[in-house]
Amino acid sequence: MHTLSKPNFKKGIQSITYPALIFAGLSVYFALIDLGFSNFLASTLPVVICLAVILALETKLPYRKEWSAKHSDIKTDIPLLILIQMVAPKLLGLAVGLLLAQSAMSLDALDEIWPKHWNILSQTLLMVLLADLLRYWLHVAAHKIPLFWKFHAIHHQPKKLYSINVGRFHPIEKTIQFLFDSLPFILLGVTPEVIACYFVFYAINGFIQHSN
Repeated sequence: MHTLSKPNFKKGIQSITYPALIFAGLSVYFALIDLGFSNFLASTLPVVICLAVILALETKLPYRKEWSAKHSDIKTDIPLLILIQMVAPKLLGLAVGLLLAQSAMSLDALDEIWPKHWNILSQTLLMVLLADLLRYWLHVAAHKIPLFWKFHAIHHQPKKLYSINVGRFHPIEKTIQFLFDSLPFILLGVTPEVIACYFVFYAINGFIQHSN
């Protein structure tokens, strides 16, 4: 009986990991929303579950064994991951919300631009495409502008790739990223559900991009 060799099995797992986890993460999000979970929990839990799967795959099927995270790496990366990738965006979003609530500035014209009549997945896809376009040019600028590179260089300091070092960003760069990939959509009146969907995709995508 023919059986798959280990290299072929590993390659097969690598090939299906990305689409499977993106699909699973979004499916879990919608399932939790239907069960009455808050938007925060419904978007956080699928990311945590998918990260656990990625960590397990990195342990069992590493691309390079020498890239495996050591205890000293994890002690640095976990706090950064929580503070930079989770806490900082929430605080920045809260600050913008409070500022808009207290501002006399009318955003009605901007609010009418975003296609809120589309379904959530279609709006999320549009947000992913637009945000990724903005982030692409921001990334180019980070490599071209010397002052910006001083902050961005922190992200390139690690000599190995594994999922949880995706959070190695300088707080100033993370703030600049927020101005490009979140603030425009908040000003356009994108609903919290669409932003949460984007977060699920963006987080899982980032973990897979950095995974070993």
